[in-house]
Amino acid sequence: MSETYLKTKVMKALKRKFGRDIFFFKVHGSEYMMNGLPDIICCYLGAFVGLELKDGTKKPTPVQILRKNQITRAGGISVIIYSVEEAIAAVESSQPRYPTC
Repeated sequence: MSETYLKTKVMKALKRKFGRDIFFFKVHGSEYMMNGLPDIICCYLGAFVGLELKDGTKKPTPVQILRKNQITRAGGISVIIYSVEEAIAAVESSQPRYPTC
């Protein structure tokens, strides 16, 4: 599955699964955009989630790993994704399992 096809499938699945509780957009790279940003940026119930989409044969670049680590250090979630199911699981895992007081 190509990355372009995966992006389309993931965005449709996010909309279907999470409806109005999720905000997301696809990052369109340009010379004015910071390089290495995740392909899809999400906010789900207050949690920041970055999804870097890869087809089954590709690995993240060094700058993508750098951005992933920066997001994680800042308290967000950033995940390398190879399937729609992994994208859904990443967004679901952004929420605490137990309510906080």
